[in-house]
Amino acid sequence: FKMLCGAGVALKFVSSLYEGMGIGKEKAEEFIEYAAIATVCDVVDLLEENRIIVKYGLKMLNNTKNLGLKALIKETSIENKKISAYHLGFIIGPEINATGRLETAALAVELLLSDNEEKARELAAKLHELNTERQNLTQKSVEYLDELLKVSHNFSHKVILLYSPAVHESIAGIAAGRIKEKYNLPTIVLTKGKEVPKGSARSIEGYNIFEELSKCKHLMEKFGGHPMAAGLSI
Repeated sequence: FKMLCGAGVALKFVSSLYEGMGIGKEKAEEFIEYAAIATVCDVVDLLEENRIIVKYGLKMLNNTKNLGLKALIKETSIENKKISAYHLGFIIGPEINATGRLETAALAVELLLSDNEEKARELAAKLHELNTERQNLTQKSVEYLDELLKVSHNFSHKVILLYSPAVHESIAGIAAGRIKEKYNLPTIVLTKGKEVPKGSARSIEGYNIFEELSKCKHLMEKFGGHPMAAGLSI
């Protein structure tokens, strides 16, 4: 199965590693709940193995023993709800992602590894605060990009391409997703980057953004992704 996200590949790797070390690959099943979050958030097709990872991951998440996830579920006011793919994609995932976008991903790792309830609560509150900040930043960026689009884009073009050094590179993907949803067109948002312009792409059903970018790879420094989303520098 070739449509696993990065965490799905990591899950497979750990399973093989455990088997090779004589631990027993079934021990790696405890990591399915984390792979499920990533599988939904990485917008890969929920088919075959991905669907199985998410199905069993959701069962685990609804009874999670992880103190960090418990604290985050409480912090986001979904502790009495049945957690679904929606909650992973729009509540839990963005909270975990916000720390890596605005500060350091180490905070999210610390939360997931926490073995102290009070520390887990503190970290969950910090992630929630960062996500609120990220949401405000995203809203301003999307409004700015939408205005830029109205004056710069020819809507006979099949793909929206926007460049703005004013947009924080860590939210280019989210902004591209919002613009894509509004106009139902594949969207690429590029930002300044440290050395060269870089950004993210979000696509629509029926337009394989990875394949299309592959056709012009000679114009890019690097790129990667899958049919619905990609990252690139140019």
